[in-house]
Amino acid sequence: MLVQADGTTTHVLVPVEEYEQLITLQAVSAAAATLDDPSTRFVDVEDAALRIAADRIARARRARGWTQAELGRRLGLPQSQISRLERHPDRTTIRTLKRVAKALDVDARTLVD
Repeated sequence: MLVQADGTTTHVLVPVEEYEQLITLQAVSAAAATLDDPSTRFVDVEDAALRIAADRIARARRARGWTQAELGRRLGLPQSQISRLERHPDRTTIRTLKRVAKALDVDARTLVD
C-alpha cells in the first residue's frame, strides 16, 4: 500500500514479515560488501582477544593510579615485563594473568572475556 501526499509517494506499507525480510537482506548485502571490499582488514579472533586483555590490564592499572613500575613491584616483576604484558599478552601465561588480576583486584575473566 502506498501513502501519498501532494501526488508524491511518501511511505510504503508492507507486512511486518516482509519488512523483516528486507532488513535481513539489507544486512546480508552490507556484510557481503564488507567482505568483498579489498580495504577490509581482518583480525584473528584470538589476537583480538589478547589485545582486548592487554587494554583492560592497562586501563585497570591506570584506574588505580599505578604506574607499570608500581604494578610490577606489587607482583615482583620488572616494569619491562608489565610493559610487554600490556603490549603483547600472547607471551604471557594464564598464571601471570591471574596474578595481575588479583593485584588489580579484578576478576581474571573480565580481562579475557
